[in-house]
Amino acid sequence: MSKQIPQQLEQQLNEIALHLIEKHASVMIGAGFSRNAQCVANSKFQFLSWDELGILFYKRLHGKQPDQNQFFDPMQIAEDLEAVIGRPRLEQLMRQSIPDLQIVPSDLHKRLMELPWNDVFTTNYDTLLERAAETVISQRYDIVVNQEDLVFSTRPRIIKLHGSFPSQRPFIITEEDYRRYPIDFAPFINTVQQSLIENTLCLIGFSGRDPNFLKWIGWIRDNFGNDTSLIYMIVYEENFSLADQSRFLKRNIVPVNLAPFAGNSLFIEKAFSEFFDYLKDEIDKKDPFSWHNRD
Repeated sequence: MSKQIPQQLEQQLNEIALHLIEKHASVMIGAGFSRNAQCVANSKFQFLSWDELGILFYKRLHGKQPDQNQFFDPMQIAEDLEAVIGRPRLEQLMRQSIPDLQIVPSDLHKRLMELPWNDVFTTNYDTLLERAAETVISQRYDIVVNQEDLVFSTRPRIIKLHGSFPSQRPFIITEEDYRRYPIDFAPFINTVQQSLIENTLCLIGFSGRDPNFLKWIGWIRDNFGNDTSLIYMIVYEENFSLADQSRFLKRNIVPVNLAPFAGNSLFIEKAFSEFFDYLKDEIDKKDPFSWHNRD
């Protein structure tokens, strides 16, 4: 690729590409990546971030907007709301807030699924990855939406860690859901941990404040400490501080900042497009008989 990028970023991407070629790379997809989805005709839906979903829960619980500088935990707000309106109505509110059938996978979703991942884990409830995978001809993904299906599944897999629309429950959302997760969903925890032993893991669509990111990294550290392969967290940050980098590195996480790919455009879509192009090009160069070149 002719685009000039910082040497450190180039080295990180080359390492990820090498692990993909060797079939030793998995990826975990968070809510941030779903924001790349496209709306169907006559729909203006936009994906909510974790904070925006928390604000929605807060308004439903208290009947007003939270104060601008008020901090609250979306998982705790969800638990409080569940106590007031009940679990069925909480999950109905979630489905209404994330209308899965009003969105379709973007080109970025399809290009993500074309890469030779060993496993694709996701904490998202939507079905964007599954639908994107249907368009991929180079490999076929097993879809795992409940832990009982793990034993019969074959790689590559899309593993829905926190439930799946329309009705694969429980949707993991409240503080109590997360507290009980290692007990109630131990096979999923074990599968991610086994993947960390065998593969390099990339995180896409998470922020450092994302509760899913914090919980999963916490569970991993509780069981492994820093005795795992490096975890690459793919981010887009214009102002990525040394403090942020240090915080991630202490958790054995290497931040891979794609901002240089976007140049002056400030478009995260452009950065991820260049990211997928780079990986594909590197795979094609180092493995000329790879799936990319099959007719």
